This record gives sequence, structure tokens and C-alpha cells, in this order.
Amino acid sequence: MKIDAELFSIISLMDDPDTTVREAVIDRLADRGEESLQILDRFIVDNLPGDYEKQKEVINQVRDRLVLERLSRFLKSRDHTLSDGLMLVSKSINPEMDEQLFSSQISEMSEEIIQELSDDKTDLENMGIFNYFFFRRLGFVYSDFLIEKEEGTLLENILMTKKGNPVAISIMYFLLARAVGMEIFPLCFPGGFVPVLTGEEGRIVFYLNIFKGGAVFTKESLADFFKEVGVEYSPDDVRVEDDLALVVIYAELLGYLYRSDEKSVKYQRIERVLSLMGGRRFL
Repeated sequence: MKIDAELFSIISLMDDPDTTVREAVIDRLADRGEESLQILDRFIVDNLPGDYEKQKEVINQVRDRLVLERLSRFLKSRDHTLSDGLMLVSKSINPEMDEQLFSSQISEMSEEIIQELSDDKTDLENMGIFNYFFFRRLGFVYSDFLIEKEEGTLLENILMTKKGNPVAISIMYFLLARAVGMEIFPLCFPGGFVPVLTGEEGRIVFYLNIFKGGAVFTKESLADFFKEVGVEYSPDDVRVEDDLALVVIYAELLGYLYRSDEKSVKYQRIERVLSLMGGRRFL
């Protein structure tokens, strides 16, 4: 699609010093949506018709608004698709993130796993297959244990490198499990979570130690697991949460990553995301 007359006229106003004009431009571009932003972005890059930095800043401000509006609708809906929620949180940090690439990478990985899973196999057998693909075939590994590097936290980067901090890799584990249809959810406790496979009526089938290649253990060993990770186990403090909890956990993780510079754009962006999520916190 080519640039139309309205977009062409908007270009001359994008670097106007008048804040009222600037806000009007942002409002109009937000009304037109992402497709118009892509057209405008390409035209500006190819033709450089004005102050590129200011024009790019306006485009990113519009994208910030659009993704927050989408995330707000997602949080209020009853259809919590884990992939969509995690993608929107990532996009809130990087408005130019390629959504199609994110989705296609997940689909490509999950299709390979799905071919090996079967209803004829037991839960334990299917779990073993999934763990083999995740840790061996696809090669996801832990790095950045102190959670200091952006490349080890943002999921779109981890999809390419297969390396990430423990929390981010755990979230990726849930994401791929959901993509292949496995009912793996977080059993949350104060300060963390452990993956569990659920069955009928949300019953826990078994627990998973993601730090040991997704090793399966039973309720009888749960107290030992908590002791191993340095957490005091209390049955009253643990609860199986839904996919929305994982979206919140991912946002919390990003907030922790960017906390060292509270004046940075990315910290301010993730704080706006967390404000949309109300008081729910898990880490």
C-alpha cells in the first residue's frame, strides 16, 4: 500500500515543536493503526523528508499507545492466550518487534514436537518427549543467572539464541508446552513457581523440576524440592495459577531487569505495563 494524502500531510507536522500539534498527530495515527504506521515508517526511512529522529519518536509513541491498548483489552478479556500475552509484553518494550516472526518461530518449534506426542502415550511418556525436545533437540539452556542481560530476558531473543536466565527459560517452557497442547501451569508460591502438569478438573498429575531437565516428581517429594531451592514449604502458600499469572511474571521479570535505571524509557514502559496488571505479583 502506498502513502496516501493524509499521511503525506501528517509528515510535515510530525516534527512540529507545538505540543498540541504533536498530540493531534499522535491521536490521528493511533486511530489509523499499525498498518499506517508501517507505511509511514517505510516512507520516512526511504525519503528522509524531515527530522528523522523526531518523526521516529512520534511513530514509537503511537506504537506504545497501541500496544498498551491491546494489552489492556487482553487483560480484561476471558480469552487469555499465553502467546499473545507474552508477545504484547515484549512489544511494550520493543514497539518494532516483529509479531509475525515471533509467532512463526513458536509454530515451527511446536509442530516438530507435536509430531512425536500422542494420546496413545501416557502423560509421563509425552512429558519425556517434550523435555527431550526442549532441552536436547531445541537446546534451551540457562545463562545469566543474576538476570543482568536483556538478551537473556526478552523472549524474542531467546527464541533465536536458545539461551536465557532461569525465569525467562521457564516462561519459554510454559509457552512451548501450551503451543503443543500440554496442560502445564505454574504452581505459585511467595517468590517463585514450579511447573505442574494438570489433568481433569485441574488435578495435579505430577510436578516438574525445570532445573533438572523437567524431571518429574510427586507430591511426596514437594517438600524436598522447596528445601532444595531454599524456600520454606507451606501447603497454604501454594496455588496453581492460570496463563495470566505467567504474563504478569514476565512483566515482573522485565521490571527487575530494568530497575537499575528508573529514568530509562524501557523501565517507564514496563512500569506502565505492570500498572495495567493491578496488584497481582508473583516474584
